[in-house]
Amino acid sequence: MTADAIAAASLLPASMPAGTAVLGPEPASLGLEGRMEATVTGATKPAWHRPFRPGSFFGRGGGDPYARALRRRHGILDLIDADADPRAEPLARYDAGAWFHATPGERALLGTLTGPVLDIGCGPGRFVAAARRAGIDAVGIDVEERAVRLARRGGEAVLGSVFHPCAEITSTGRAGAGWGGVLLMDGNIGIGGDPAALLARVREITAPGASVWVEAATGPWTDRSFAARLRDARGHLSDEFPWAVLGPAALAATAADTGWDPVTQRSLSGRPVCLLRRR
Repeated sequence: MTADAIAAASLLPASMPAGTAVLGPEPASLGLEGRMEATVTGATKPAWHRPFRPGSFFGRGGGDPYARALRRRHGILDLIDADADPRAEPLARYDAGAWFHATPGERALLGTLTGPVLDIGCGPGRFVAAARRAGIDAVGIDVEERAVRLARRGGEAVLGSVFHPCAEITSTGRAGAGWGGVLLMDGNIGIGGDPAALLARVREITAPGASVWVEAATGPWTDRSFAARLRDARGHLSDEFPWAVLGPAALAATAADTGWDPVTQRSLSGRPVCLLRRR
């Protein structure tokens, strides 16, 4: 297998059942507990609305499968519908080992962006490490403390939410109108279960003309928001958290409504990645 195929993270298509979303190596988490509260109980109420507990972020709580995978640096994690049987087939699958090394295709995406670059839901920081080696100014952000500690070994990363002021460029000591480039890889368009709210926030913290690479699901019009759980191979389940899965066509429509223009689409070993440009 090629390096890209091995690291096609969440995507193990040969073993996935029909209908499984194809995503990339790592989703992450939403943001401030206050913003989460507003998103899931305020004016924006997706169809799956339910009273998530504060801090309901990707893979947290319960058996903490996300933290376990980060600690071990390997393992298969399944994203499942919280309302389904815990033994149900996954909606997406993640290879935690792929979160630690950027593939050649992923490094090529970095090279198309104008810095400084913000990697939202950076996990253990493969993109910020690759950016540092390439001489690209990049910062990761994640709400998982262990992930941020790992990311800081290879680059710069901050602990917090994209919805928190710590995600703004000035909070990192940089000057300018905002981030020049953004990464929403690994299915992180699903953060918070509200892609429109997330893209609107990304627009707020970027400079005019900024670009963002978004990894989408394989089904063009896939558009689903739901309460999810993460499950590891040993059956450890996380608490529920809000998540979304969005295909390229649905992403383009959502982007157009939130101030972004679709530019192009690529495939990384079957993983659709879409480039958006800020109006």
